[in-house]
Amino acid sequence: MNIVVLMSTYNGEKYIKQQLDSIEQQSVAKKLSLYIRDDGSKDSTIPIIETYMNDGNSVNIKLERGRNLGVIASFFELIKNAPEADYYAFADQDDVWMPDKIESAVKMLQAEEQKRGVEIPLLYCGDTNLVDGDLNLIVRENKNPRPSFGNALVENICTGCTAVISRALLEKIRENIPNPNNIIMHDWWIYLLAEAYGKTIFDSEPHMNYRQHGHNEWGVKTTKGAVLKYRIKQLFTKRGQIYRQLEELVNCIQEDPSITARHKSQIRQVLGSEHSFIKKIQLANCSEIYRNDSGRDRVYRLSLLLGKL
Repeated sequence: MNIVVLMSTYNGEKYIKQQLDSIEQQSVAKKLSLYIRDDGSKDSTIPIIETYMNDGNSVNIKLERGRNLGVIASFFELIKNAPEADYYAFADQDDVWMPDKIESAVKMLQAEEQKRGVEIPLLYCGDTNLVDGDLNLIVRENKNPRPSFGNALVENICTGCTAVISRALLEKIRENIPNPNNIIMHDWWIYLLAEAYGKTIFDSEPHMNYRQHGHNEWGVKTTKGAVLKYRIKQLFTKRGQIYRQLEELVNCIQEDPSITARHKSQIRQVLGSEHSFIKKIQLANCSEIYRNDSGRDRVYRLSLLLGKL
């Protein structure tokens, strides 16, 4: 068994040593290789990575120096060019993994493959410990979501740095590389494809420290006040990102006969609501398309009716 860790870096000198150390300290480190694409760093990120490449540690590191594409496009470049492996894990540059992170994910994926077969595209993701820049615990996530295609249409439960995917899902992603400008985030796209073609496994036990700091590309709202402020802002902001993302999904998968009629109907139901208030009402009353947390779900349905989805 071999596992490739995919990491995109950009000006990550402050924290990347801790992340690289935690990857090298994985319980399955001898089965890991690390494929890094640097997205045009201007600091000492690359020299730091090069010291790890030359120190003779158990994790083999391949570094690609790229031009600045942004985090979404950078991760899709990694996916397109990743070497052959049994499983693929995604890593941010500034987190810290617990030693059992990859081993735990692979065990859950293997158990599902034994039941369903290795040809089924699988996504593993899970909760994290949210920590500050100094790794002090802020809060332990407790999402306990219900993954489904209907959920994936309007909510992302996959924090990318927790994600580990099967070879079968990697192939499906490669077949459906989107225009990065039309999607919200690469991990949401991965969740959509996992639910379109296979299954998502969610682990409620955290296996990593997810660092929240001022330079995060994407972070998590960590206080009730921040969450409330964010949700209110959503109600008064013209968005449209979810519609654009689903239009991109249609462009990619519409000719695929393996997509079920039910999934196609759910996509049409969401897209049809953009310009029809009657269809907005119908969608707002649809229990199969939802967000997991009750507060988020209420905001989603109100945003939908107000034309702010």
